[in-house]
Amino acid sequence: MILFLDDWKKHKGAIADVTTTNKSFLHYVALLRNMKIKNHAFPLALHNRLLQGVDPFDPRLDDETIMMITEEVATNPWYFLREIMRIPISGSSDANVFAANRGNISVFWLFFNHITTYLIQPRQTGKSVTADSLYIGLILAWVENVTIHVITKDSTLRAENIERIKKIIGALPQYLNLRGKKDPNTSEFITVKENKNTLRFHLGQKSEQAAIQTGRGLTTPIFGIDEFAFIYNIDITLPLALSSMNDAVDKARINGIPYGRLFYTTPGYLETKSGKYAYRVYNEAMRWTETLYDLKDQAELESVVEKHSGLGNVVLVEMNHRQLGYTDDWMRRKINEALAEGARAAADFLLKWDKGSTTSALDKWMIKLVDKSIREPDHEEISKTGYILRWYITEEEKQRLKNRSFVIGLDTSDAIGNDDIGFVARDVIDGSTIVAGKFNKTNLADFAIFVFDFMMEYPKSVLIPERKSSGMMITDSIARLMNKSGINVFTRIFNWVVNDAQPEQLGDIASVGYGMYEDNKKSFGYGTSSGGRAARDNLYGETLFNSVKFTGHKTYDKDLANQMIKLEKKNNRIDHTNLDHDDLVIAHMLTFWFLNNARNLNFYGINASLVLSGVDIQDEEQKNVLEKEEEARYREEVILVIEELLKELSSTKNHIIAARLKTKINLLKNKLGDRVAASLNLDARIQEVAETMSVKRKTHNRNIMYQRMGFAA
Repeated sequence: MILFLDDWKKHKGAIADVTTTNKSFLHYVALLRNMKIKNHAFPLALHNRLLQGVDPFDPRLDDETIMMITEEVATNPWYFLREIMRIPISGSSDANVFAANRGNISVFWLFFNHITTYLIQPRQTGKSVTADSLYIGLILAWVENVTIHVITKDSTLRAENIERIKKIIGALPQYLNLRGKKDPNTSEFITVKENKNTLRFHLGQKSEQAAIQTGRGLTTPIFGIDEFAFIYNIDITLPLALSSMNDAVDKARINGIPYGRLFYTTPGYLETKSGKYAYRVYNEAMRWTETLYDLKDQAELESVVEKHSGLGNVVLVEMNHRQLGYTDDWMRRKINEALAEGARAAADFLLKWDKGSTTSALDKWMIKLVDKSIREPDHEEISKTGYILRWYITEEEKQRLKNRSFVIGLDTSDAIGNDDIGFVARDVIDGSTIVAGKFNKTNLADFAIFVFDFMMEYPKSVLIPERKSSGMMITDSIARLMNKSGINVFTRIFNWVVNDAQPEQLGDIASVGYGMYEDNKKSFGYGTSSGGRAARDNLYGETLFNSVKFTGHKTYDKDLANQMIKLEKKNNRIDHTNLDHDDLVIAHMLTFWFLNNARNLNFYGINASLVLSGVDIQDEEQKNVLEKEEEARYREEVILVIEELLKELSSTKNHIIAARLKTKINLLKNKLGDRVAASLNLDARIQEVAETMSVKRKTHNRNIMYQRMGFAA
């Protein structure tokens, strides 16, 4: 079958069938073309061009044409989906064609590349139809003598799945329906005796021992999980099932037959064991991007996935209703029809994982602000070494970026499959996210070269790495490469030497050699120490809140936003939950700390007068909060001035100066408003000071009079 661009050369007679009557495939291919995907035509692949324009449902087809269709179905799943698959309409004898979209085509493409796929879509958007279509194609045409195992939530869902699949099979042309009288009619499995295939559904097991037995019994090259986040003891069953699959997968690989795993669900409850486990897989999986279509072959695909997935070869395909072609009105209607509300509605239709009772680190308006900012990247890019970056500026803006200053935050890790490396770049002027990426398993020397190459491509970029674990090694490698290129590392990577320098010292730093870097390695990057000016709490305190307050509406990146939203407050300390990461948040906050706190920015080529000068506040709630905070700060400043004037008033003996001070105090009091003035009891305090002054003045005048009369004061 045709998966990659070079595969067209292996099928020399193949064409892209632009005459197909299934318009959804034409629209999908057009979408890929608009996304600048070179390998955009594969869903239209037709191996045998003699079938172009042939209706596979035509009752007048001759045996030769039927044979050609059967062969095309067996070797070309795109043809099967595009021209053969029909989805019966509930309550009607009619059926719809299989509608191609960004979710289902990516699932099939990943499956046939043997990448474990984790599909998350809103309810009623065809998630189950995608899985059904895959299973049907497999048992009818693409495998032989195979049992496909699927674990599902409960017996009701199992019965519904089997009934739905039988109806879809019944809607196929008769010559492709290989099920016969020998195939039993049960509610637990579906057989196709003609080619010795079985599709068997299992239930999640409440008993741990039963869950173990289920996992050990799933010896198959093809495995699915339906409603992953809701299956009892799936954390026990799944690892055992994957282990049991190994021999069957090896045999399938040798024999060149399809094999793979598909998990699909809506978000679950994080307070349940199954929900937590499904969410952990959700967090560790690599995020899907259509740029994968343009990789050279399966080997390169596996290499890229391994760099970005903490679970080996698992890719998350998460599509909201808009990405699948549904409108907001459609979504609102579906939510109303389902009588859904609260956390369940947010999970089923908006793909939100319920956080439960955890105390969020951010205020509600901040969470809303960051969440509302999420959008798809303008484009995504895979480097020559396989690192994926999500860009939030256009290609034209990216070209102009080569002449503009921006700052890169880097949260490092050992990149061995545990924590991610977080990479976030921000605009100096408005604080918006320019590009983001996270990388899980890679060679750190290779990654350092990647960052160096990126910084050379954008010569006005400045890096602020977190100096922990591997951070020093990565910084050191970048510094060596810069030195070889004749670049003064002090001008491109944040360091405390520059930060603490007096203006007259900067000229000397600008002319230093590499030796000074080696003497000052510890001065590079942000150390996230337990205390002091580079304390971790500085980031997870004022920096975090100010960053969100002023630039939260320009967060954009979904992974970054989700990590930020999921931060929790425990024992007066902010951190990520046990189920979440904060690599992107740290990288993001480092950039804001640099822009807001670092000194001598001009030395890095950044015009300090322009930093964050273009922050535009358009969100009304954000604007109101900031205005109230500004008013509060102003009131505090006014109150301090009033307190000083009151002290001055109480100590003066000159009634002219006193009158002038009282006028100033009253003017400031009016600026505070009656309520604040009343809360400070200003009128009474002014009166008290005035009375004290009156007594002092009378005493003073009497003393003067006594002195003039010759009496002692």
